[in-house]
Amino acid sequence: MSTFLISQIIAVGALAAGVMTFQLKERVYIVSAFALMSSLLSLHFYVLGEYTASAIVAVSVVRFLVSAITKRQIFMYLFLAITMLVGWYTYAVWYNLIAIAAGLLGVIATFQTSDQRLRVIMMSSSTTMAIHDMVVGTPVGLAVDLTVLTSGLIGYYRYYISKREV
Repeated sequence: MSTFLISQIIAVGALAAGVMTFQLKERVYIVSAFALMSSLLSLHFYVLGEYTASAIVAVSVVRFLVSAITKRQIFMYLFLAITMLVGWYTYAVWYNLIAIAAGLLGVIATFQTSDQRLRVIMMSSSTTMAIHDMVVGTPVGLAVDLTVLTSGLIGYYRYYISKREV
């Protein structure tokens, strides 16, 4: 079995976690689903040889777990610095900048005190990472990010737009 196929199989597990992300209402469950999804995506990118994306996503696992406990802004700045440092250290090709940008958006999203802002910024992070996935040619990775984006849009509609219409 090729490493590409193995990476795509791993990403299928991330896809399952991605489906759950924004259908959950409680912040702790949202970030826990993201931590599970990110663990699998980090492994997926590692197997693909995309070490910057793998490292950025691995940092996000820790970030999600920390954010389940606290939303203190000092941790946002700490994870912004860690993400930039990891990105700088692992940078190899131009499209690594896309993964780094997605990671930085994810950091900002994760430490929002508003669930609504968390959702909007995380959707922009997913969109950015989807662009990265198209560039590196990972169809299941792209499906994960598009699923998270779609789930985010549906969840946003369910919790914020449809509630206003009632």
